Amino acid sequence: NGEYIRITPSVTYDSEENLKAFLNARFGLAYDPYSNKVKMQGDRITGRGGVSAFVYLDNDGDREFSEGDEPIEGARVDSLQSTRFSLSDEDGLALITGLPTNRITDIVLNEFTLPDPFWITASEGASVRPRPGNITRLEFPVHKSGEIDGTVYAMTSIGDKNTVKNVRLHLYTDEGELHETSYAAFDGFYIFSRVPPGNYTLIVNAKDAENQRFEPPPPKEITIGYEGTIIYGNDIIGKSDANGVGYTMANLSDYMARHPNIDPEILRGSDI
Repeated sequence: NGEYIRITPSVTYDSEENLKAFLNARFGLAYDPYSNKVKMQGDRITGRGGVSAFVYLDNDGDREFSEGDEPIEGARVDSLQSTRFSLSDEDGLALITGLPTNRITDIVLNEFTLPDPFWITASEGASVRPRPGNITRLEFPVHKSGEIDGTVYAMTSIGDKNTVKNVRLHLYTDEGELHETSYAAFDGFYIFSRVPPGNYTLIVNAKDAENQRFEPPPPKEITIGYEGTIIYGNDIIGKSDANGVGYTMANLSDYMARHPNIDPEILRGSDI
């Protein structure tokens, strides 16, 4: 069995001592609408559907293949319900054939097969209903993700700086959706990895801060660019509240007015 053609040998020998040997060759031809080429497949194609996927590094973030973007070779495109897959070639094209017709299947890009662990797909994929003799076109733009790390500190009234642990940090998108939550470790260190390009707001959980007698600074706006922004040492420095004075946040009402989509209870101190 091969990728382009299936060869099945057979041998017969009858009672009259006739020996016969046969080779059965089976292949299918499929037209790829992206490359405008007819490709040979070793699997049965007739009466089934297919998907042609284009995988590329979208350097400018416009989700269109344009000058400066690069095709990605070796990325795996999966048909989940049909348990079939294809690897993209040097032109970034992956052709999946032999999909059962009229049976919906999800087509996704396997991020673990991308050549850089910080690359992430900008498309969640699509659900397709294959039709006989039809090849569905899909695109999978890929972006460079970013990273944010730092340490949470509390500054005392005499100028000492101490690390703060067991505090949750929330990273919100521009649309007010929670992207990810990270914890400050025993040494106050936190990290957000594989963050998609976009504008975010970093918020300290108010309830955790109150439990640690820590007054954090106001929420911080952060931008991750399409070049793969890495922000090291993004320290969060607040005030120590060793005497148990009530927890407050500066300019809370102004911040909530500018970000109405973010749950105000996270800022006021209620647990989530």
